[in-house]
Amino acid sequence: MYSRNVLSLNLLLGLRAVAILHLLLSAAIGAGTTKIEFSEFDYAESESEGSILLTIEAFDVINNFSIKLTPLTYQQTEDKTGETLDQLVASGHLLPADHPSNPAENDPNGQQDFNSTAIHIEINIIPDLTAGKQDYDRRIGITDDMIQEGTEGFVVMLEVLEGSNVDIVDGYLRIIIINDDDDVDFEFSESTYTVSEGAGVQDNLIDVNKIGITELNYSVELTVQQPQKVAIVISTPIVTITSSEQSGAFKVEVIDDDIVSGDMTFQIEIESDVGKHSAAIAIKENDELLIGFQSLSLTRETLTTPVAVISGQTDSLVAYIVALKNDKDKEFENVSLLCGEPSCVIEANFNVAELKDGNATVVHGTLGIIGSVAGLEVDPERDSFTAILEPPPAPENLIGVADHKSKHINMSWSPVHAQHFVHQYELLLAIDSGQENQPEEKDQITFLTNHTHLIYENADLDKTYVLKVRAENVFGFSPYSEPYELLPPTTQTTPGPVKTSPGPINTRNPPPFLWLWVTLGVIFLLLLCCLCIIVCCFLWYNTERERGGKYFPRKKERKYGLDFEKYRSNSPSIDDDDML
Repeated sequence: MYSRNVLSLNLLLGLRAVAILHLLLSAAIGAGTTKIEFSEFDYAESESEGSILLTIEAFDVINNFSIKLTPLTYQQTEDKTGETLDQLVASGHLLPADHPSNPAENDPNGQQDFNSTAIHIEINIIPDLTAGKQDYDRRIGITDDMIQEGTEGFVVMLEVLEGSNVDIVDGYLRIIIINDDDDVDFEFSESTYTVSEGAGVQDNLIDVNKIGITELNYSVELTVQQPQKVAIVISTPIVTITSSEQSGAFKVEVIDDDIVSGDMTFQIEIESDVGKHSAAIAIKENDELLIGFQSLSLTRETLTTPVAVISGQTDSLVAYIVALKNDKDKEFENVSLLCGEPSCVIEANFNVAELKDGNATVVHGTLGIIGSVAGLEVDPERDSFTAILEPPPAPENLIGVADHKSKHINMSWSPVHAQHFVHQYELLLAIDSGQENQPEEKDQITFLTNHTHLIYENADLDKTYVLKVRAENVFGFSPYSEPYELLPPTTQTTPGPVKTSPGPINTRNPPPFLWLWVTLGVIFLLLLCCLCIIVCCFLWYNTERERGGKYFPRKKERKYGLDFEKYRSNSPSIDDDDML
């Protein structure tokens, strides 16, 4: 009986112990620790996405509890925790990570890139005993401010609001990186800039504009893709455009090379951190190049027409064309010439026999430019020529002047027109034989010259000289000019040519009618003096007569035949009393 009671007691004690152990185990289990953490160590998102997803992971959840997510700026984080970001990293509350700048914190008017209206996001967690891990997703809004400002960041703080035995592992702070995807760009204000070659230094010729809004400063570099010829120099190749500026300008210098190269176009390019853009700059030619015919020559076989650069220089190939036509309306094949030197002379040759086809005696030529080159023109005074393919006409205006002091005879005449291609003149100087236009052969002197004036020295000016001149070209001599007669001073009365040419000026013998004019002048002066004498006498006569002078006595006044002066002197005096 005692044994049974002891057994029952032991069994009861064992059951109680099991119950107590169960209670202890239950208490131990109920008193377990729940762990929560961020699902990622690093968070990054583009600004244009509008939000960022945060996932919170909970482990060993038995009891209900709630947590809170709060977005903070760096300064707000330091104010709330009392520690700087570096101190939070050192203490393990914030994982080591880059801390991108947050310009809005230093700008009172700045705008946060995250949605600051979401003060906190609460999450109520209910235990799920069947799951070893529970995930909770929440989004924090991101504001796209459309401003290019670089990468920014903010902090998300994880806190437990309600519940016990809940631990946050691997730090309760995370850096959220916002990658700015707003665009800013730079482009030329013009697709083509036009400037004259002689413009010199230009401060604002080439300018660029900023497209978009940015809080950053950018450096923009300008390059010119030009050939070997340097026509533009960049004085300011790099321009810094600050965040507050919307445009910038490059200072350039346009070089004037004094050479006709035509209009030039170069490609220009800008390069910045955001890309490249190109445009063109057109430089208008300001130099001039004139071409024309120069020093044409003619032989019996060939007509040579050189084309020359009259003024200016060129470094490009220029094509000319020479066209000919004779007076029988026959046109000849055009001749093309090519000049590629700074200053060139190119000749075109024509067969004279072909030019005279059809008994033609006159040939006309014109010069033109093939194509169009800026600054290149044909000299209007040398753009054409006329060639006469026959002997020249007689020279005109022959004159001789005797210089008695030096005993020289100065002779000159008008040149024959260049279209006759005269290469020399023949002057005939002879002593007059007494018969008209028949000089003595033994006293005849011939001069050949390519000038239109000649001096005959040591002349015997007491003799009479007869001058004649003619011109010569490849086709023969011209007729002689009208003879000019130079008389000695003692016999010359009417100097000049034998027929109609003007004579020399003889300073020894006065011209005819000179004494007649002198005599008439003296007579006129004498008549003028006589007239003056007559007028003076007339004036004197009138004056003396009025005054009653010596030669003109004044008569006494008489009235009714009585002398009143005499009567008055012989009459008795009458007093006033007597009158009364």
